[in-house]
Amino acid sequence: MENSTIRRSGLAGALLIALALGCGGATAEGGGGTTNHGPPPPAPTFTSTHVLTGPDGARVEIAEFGTEDAYLKIMGVRSPVAGIVFPITVRQNGRRLEYTTIRDGQDYYPIHKETGPDGSTRWTLYAPGLSEGLTLEWSEELSPTLDANALHATFVEQSRDGTLEAIQRFDREAAQARNDEALARDVARTGETCGATPEWSVDWSSVSDEILQEKSIAGYCGSLLQAFRNLCRFEAAKAFVATIDRVECSWIDDSQNLSLADGTVTWQVSAGMTNGHQKAADALLALATANGDTLAQALAYEQSSVCRSPDGEHILIVHPHRQDGQTGISYGTTETVYYSPQDYQVGRGWFFDPRQQNEGNSRNFRGFDLRFFSHVDVEGDSCQLTCGERESAWTLLSNEEARTVIRGAESRPTPFDREPYALARDRRGIYYYVDRGNTPETRRDFHVYRGRRGQMERLQMTDIVSDSEGEIFATASGSLRLLVDSEEGDTQIEENGVGAHWIERDRPKELRRIPIAENYKLIMEELGVYLGERFELPCDDH
Repeated sequence: MENSTIRRSGLAGALLIALALGCGGATAEGGGGTTNHGPPPPAPTFTSTHVLTGPDGARVEIAEFGTEDAYLKIMGVRSPVAGIVFPITVRQNGRRLEYTTIRDGQDYYPIHKETGPDGSTRWTLYAPGLSEGLTLEWSEELSPTLDANALHATFVEQSRDGTLEAIQRFDREAAQARNDEALARDVARTGETCGATPEWSVDWSSVSDEILQEKSIAGYCGSLLQAFRNLCRFEAAKAFVATIDRVECSWIDDSQNLSLADGTVTWQVSAGMTNGHQKAADALLALATANGDTLAQALAYEQSSVCRSPDGEHILIVHPHRQDGQTGISYGTTETVYYSPQDYQVGRGWFFDPRQQNEGNSRNFRGFDLRFFSHVDVEGDSCQLTCGERESAWTLLSNEEARTVIRGAESRPTPFDREPYALARDRRGIYYYVDRGNTPETRRDFHVYRGRRGQMERLQMTDIVSDSEGEIFATASGSLRLLVDSEEGDTQIEENGVGAHWIERDRPKELRRIPIAENYKLIMEELGVYLGERFELPCDDH
């Protein structure tokens, strides 16, 4: 509000002094207390007048005086500012001339005059009640005839009878009412989505005048309502919202906080809060539901599909498919399941199992070779598992059965947490194989193996070097250098098979790079690196 005070001081201060001097003091007549304001102060010397006109009778009158002072009156529009003669400060802001005053305790810019590079001008009116700025035209005919003294007289009258002060001062009660009305509309929308909404209230004692003037309290508090609507796409969230009796929103200094006690949610917001609806959703997901699960767990149960194998011995959980959450499958028994994370881009129910192959799948789907992915499809009351080209029908459990299984089974990480990275061979049939972890956290965890088919041994790693030429995997017995996949390198590999070197005692030996995608059977079943290892994937047994 400091800027507003400064802007008003030049014009409003001088005018108020003039009014005071012109009043000659107030006197009471008789016993009725009638006030005599005295004669009006003399009008200032006006330097220019403008009449701006627009559609449907819109009209703005401006009378300028001094170096940057003016009167301004808006007419012909449905707005609470229509008919008021405002004291104006005129400021140049680049190519824009701004006519500035005070309304409801805040800076108000009713008129902008824009000057284009070609010298053309455009006048725009901004007023409460208008959905957007209204373009006006300067009237060459009417502007010289404007009675500026009449504007002055109206200004004096409205200053004395309180009309101007009423429109310019901050009306806290009206501001609170506007926010309450906006929240009520938001609550009604939420009720349509969630089926029920708790009672809402704002602790207005926690909100200062400055905050109420500068911030949308309805927007900050309503971020929780948006979180409700986003979550109520799911029945578990609807059931949770139905257990909330009341929400109390208040303003705090520097953060946000959400808590639930005895059916009442307390939502504390602040100016520093960003992405409030997401923070509110995160806080809601951490709250406990009636059966002791968190809301996040309840939503995960609802979005998960649990399938039982034809022999009844195994279960397969297809987890929710969300980019920002857990994706993939879990496989095992009702006692223990093994979670296999999968990339969100592959699609729900698809999982990497390089021991299986289906040539009917895409070789390049969003960068993935789906020939080596299996999948489970959930439709109706059944599940269809496809492993390579084999198919088997599984039973889809009910929501209640699925919840019981998920809650009761111990979840462990899959024992197969690796993926092939590079394969090469020398002329004597010695293979060099590199794999790495299959999660974002373990993608730089490389293992190097060397040996003949079926007799591969893991080498002790001492260092990994990456440069413009490729990568070097240093081991205790030698170094494997993989050439970078550049256009020149690809040509060289195609012509003579050279794509890697094994360096031992500073003597490089050329190796032939072998494509991974065409040799999964060799890698998984014949090299011996993974011989006898269970992947704990459904295709292990079906």
